[in-house]
Amino acid sequence: MVDAQNAVSVRDVKILHRLPQLYVIESGLSVCDKIIYEGIQNVNDGDKIKPELMPMRKIMTQLGKQ
Repeated sequence: MVDAQNAVSVRDVKILHRLPQLYVIESGLSVCDKIIYEGIQNVNDGDKIKPELMPMRKIMTQLGKQ
């Protein structure tokens, strides 16, 4: 996830449900947390990044094309 200072932070989460390409998280995230959707392999814990916010609708559309 990405914190308020745009630093990458590794965090444990509890998964409630796993769908084909989507996870429903039960705990471990707050409403304001930002999740890294693309490029996770290019960052490390503590890295400062400039996140590009992506609406959930756009993510779901991209998943539907895979």
